[in-house]
Amino acid sequence: MQHSLTTVKKVIQLIIAVAVLSACQSKKSFSPENDEVMVRETLKKIDTDVSDTSVYADDVVHMAQGARAITDKNELARVLKDQASYGETSMRHELLTINSYEDLVVVRGRVTGSYYPPDGTVGMPFETNNLMTFKRQGNGALKIWHVIFNRIDRGASNYTLMKMPDGKEWTNNINIDIPGSACYDSTQANCDRYGRLYNWKISMKVCGELGPGWRLPTGDDWKQLAKHYGGAFGDSDDNGKGAFVALMDGGSSKFNALLGGGMGINGESWRGDAHGFYWTSTELNDSTAAFINFGKGRPALYIQNDGEKSDALAVRCVKDN
Repeated sequence: MQHSLTTVKKVIQLIIAVAVLSACQSKKSFSPENDEVMVRETLKKIDTDVSDTSVYADDVVHMAQGARAITDKNELARVLKDQASYGETSMRHELLTINSYEDLVVVRGRVTGSYYPPDGTVGMPFETNNLMTFKRQGNGALKIWHVIFNRIDRGASNYTLMKMPDGKEWTNNINIDIPGSACYDSTQANCDRYGRLYNWKISMKVCGELGPGWRLPTGDDWKQLAKHYGGAFGDSDDNGKGAFVALMDGGSSKFNALLGGGMGINGESWRGDAHGFYWTSTELNDSTAAFINFGKGRPALYIQNDGEKSDALAVRCVKDN
């Protein structure tokens, strides 16, 4: 680890020195616009084939969090080949900032993706923050020179955890950005307020990101929770009103369910500020699963069995104690 940290410091110092030197040169023989096009094309190549080393400079330095630094392209090729034998990786690079200089381009970005073990088990999502430099070649092309990335911790410590009367721990609305998730109306402010929306298949995976023991609640988990506050519609004396009031945002339970609506497979958003929809792990058939519906109009808490798995709904995670 110490070797890796020392290398990181040296590389960052080198990046700063070269950037300052380049900035001081008066002649500008590059186009920032063209640089961005080339960088995006390179990142797209990596997303398509992570083992493609043609995009790297011969003296590339590649540093992952907690791992030994890789210091040339041949070594990187061997490492990528070994990693491929452990399973498949799908990823998507996001470009956050880009700065062009005479000799190099400095890029800050983010990667989201999933690793799929060869045994066919459920994929494991990941997310990293990246710092990359691209070395300018004699013909004007750009090659990746330095890569530094750190995994983003999406553990349960980043969420409000509630010990509820059913004896289980519950989270607030999940807001983990993984491929296939979305914000209501495609607006980040809605993700910040309500969390992200997930189709059923992705919702079955996302709770595992919080650590061992976390899972998507079943319909029965929700039913047991609601029973402590009068019960859901069809399982109560008040048609689910008491459970709605107690479990909603500002209610006595402090559970703070939200009316975040949902999204269809074509991206259309519906019922925001009127309904709070939450997936359960209870599967009915290949195309439908049970979901929870906090309906403001009546008001009532419903457990429904006709959720289209392709729809994107909110997620809360639960852990048995």
